[in-house]
Amino acid sequence: MTTRITFNMTSDETLRIVDEYCHTHKLSRSKVIDALLSATAPVLNDINCYYQLAGKLQSRLLNGVYQRDLPHKRNVVSAEKYCLEIWENKLFTKRILEFDSSNGVLYALKHKRHYRRDKMIG
Repeated sequence: MTTRITFNMTSDETLRIVDEYCHTHKLSRSKVIDALLSATAPVLNDINCYYQLAGKLQSRLLNGVYQRDLPHKRNVVSAEKYCLEIWENKLFTKRILEFDSSNGVLYALKHKRHYRRDKMIG
């Protein structure tokens, strides 16, 4: 099936070379241009496929699809360490303070160990 197309050439040198090839091989200009376009079509098709693939990869990357594959690194303390720190610093020892009203000084008399009375967690 033949389809008639019209195009403009910007290089006179290219047209001269095509005409010279036509004269040497005794072919029409249409047949030579058709053969050239047919020869380059598979390469152009590959280029289009690669551009589409690159576009899909770029959109997936920008949409965060690959972010699930990357390990998320967060600066967090484990629950055990956090609870142990609270226990040691806040619950385990209780300071008994005494205020010296004559000098205006607060003294720590002793550290009293704290024990839970209930057996429930939480």
